[in-house]
Order: sequence, then structure tokens, then C-alpha cells
Amino acid sequence: MKCGHRCFEIGGPWIDADPNCPFHGYEAQAKEKRAHTEESLINSKKEELFQLIHDAEDLYDIKNVLLELAELI
Repeated sequence: MKCGHRCFEIGGPWIDADPNCPFHGYEAQAKEKRAHTEESLINSKKEELFQLIHDAEDLYDIKNVLLELAELI
């Protein structure tokens, strides 16, 4: 990907990425890692809630699951 900082360009000034590049640099990598971690936590919580709904025995149990879900929003 050409980005103006010449990241990953053969013969460019960087072996891989300019640390200050807004697309490939340290901050961009940290942002991507945070987004991935948040997504993993959300997916884990969704799976837990789906299992609770599956295991619910009555409307009271489903109501409690839905209240938990509402707290996530």
C-alpha cells in the first residue's frame, strides 16, 4: 500500500514502516490492536448472552439477559 511515507517500498527509506506514518506507524498499530481486543471482548460477551438465552427457563431469565445486553449498549 502506498501511503506517502514510502512504507514497505523497495528502495524506500524504511525497511518496513515509518514509525510516524498515520497508516502503518506505532499509533496506527496500537489503534488496530485496541480495536481487535474490543471486538474480541464483544464477541465473547455475545456468545455468553446467547448461551444464557438458550439456557433460559422462563421469561424472567430472558428479561435478565436482555437487561444485561442493554447495559452493553
